[in-house]
Amino acid sequence: MKKVLILILLTFICTGCNGNTTRDIRHQGYSMNGLFKCERVYSKDKNDPLDKIKYLIDGGYVNQNGELYDVSLSGIFSNDENCKKSVFTHKIKAIYNTDVVKADDNLLYYIKATDKNEAYSLVNNLDELYPLYSLLLRDEDILKVQSISELEYYILKADGNIYDYVLSKDDNNNYSIVSTNIIYDKSKYGNIVDFFYAGNSLRTYLISDKGIYRMNISNRDVCSKYVDVVCEYEFVLNEVLTKYKDRIIAYNGNNIITDYGQIFNISE
Repeated sequence: MKKVLILILLTFICTGCNGNTTRDIRHQGYSMNGLFKCERVYSKDKNDPLDKIKYLIDGGYVNQNGELYDVSLSGIFSNDENCKKSVFTHKIKAIYNTDVVKADDNLLYYIKATDKNEAYSLVNNLDELYPLYSLLLRDEDILKVQSISELEYYILKADGNIYDYVLSKDDNNNYSIVSTNIIYDKSKYGNIVDFFYAGNSLRTYLISDKGIYRMNISNRDVCSKYVDVVCEYEFVLNEVLTKYKDRIIAYNGNNIITDYGQIFNISE
């Protein structure tokens, strides 16, 4: 009887804790969007799951070993889960946007199907952007590349900094690096492990060993009330998401997945 009461009490405490986490995340501009079923990312010991998600991307996740898994947040696969092992067998070393990856064989692959290519097919010099991909992904210390404009890119490197690369292109489609500067310095933000930049948007974020930094609307109460007041943004440490950082198993600005399976979507 005593064991049953203890179990009920622990369940009640855990449920209440999850409720507080859910409430606080919702107050950060997220709405609940179902549950995530994927046994690989959970375990009895939450500090030792089979998979730890490194990058949550459109339609998949990359784990810490560089392995790609397919993900569906809107429905389940035939294995009755929201995740399954991808048919792409190479390990991913670096990623360009969510379109192209550098694999452990140092070749480039598409990870999405388009009207020009099949998913997981090789990128070759028939692609007019092949020189660009090769230039930006060639160095071993480059982990993640995001295009900011046609000739500007933010690049996360293994040293924990994010760099701003400015390029030039000649008439023969040859790209050159004009300048590189640290845009997000680990001395300020901590050792950075992931990021996404969307300008003045709640989707802009970076994750470091210090916490989760995110664009924040500093005058939300006023700009949401008056149509003639422009919302003002600032990039700051989000204390709430940082508080629950150990409970967030996947984050990409648009979506959050918690260790109790709750999916959240941005509702900016």
